[in-house]
Amino acid sequence: MFSIVVKAIVTEPKWMVGLEWDMINVLRDVYCRLVLGQTLLPGGQGPGLQQPRDPTNPALFEQSKSVDKPLQGGGVLCRSSDMPRVILSRLPSISVENIQTLDKGLTEKRAAKDQVRRFCELLKLVSAYLNILLFQSCYS
Repeated sequence: MFSIVVKAIVTEPKWMVGLEWDMINVLRDVYCRLVLGQTLLPGGQGPGLQQPRDPTNPALFEQSKSVDKPLQGGGVLCRSSDMPRVILSRLPSISVENIQTLDKGLTEKRAAKDQVRRFCELLKLVSAYLNILLFQSCYS
């Protein structure tokens, strides 16, 4: 699902007009849950709430009491997943440094507006690169 949402945002198909912000909120929700261990309020609103890390192993997250109820903050993996990072890193013009900057920004400022802006900035790099390639292919 994550890769489909990324593709839809970057390629900007006509059917998606008016849905861009909703799709970016889905992207934010999936990324924050799987990679950063943050839960969001329903609908992608509000700040990301950070799950506490396991004191014995900082690479793991403590499982919440509402693990079976994703809309109440559950559904966060105990171990963060790298799959969303891998998908983003395979996009043209996205480097590991871009992903590290995204992660740092998402953990420093967890407000919805700030996190959505971070994703928009990252995906605009890809979109601009693809538009340049399209322009060059039309006039070459």
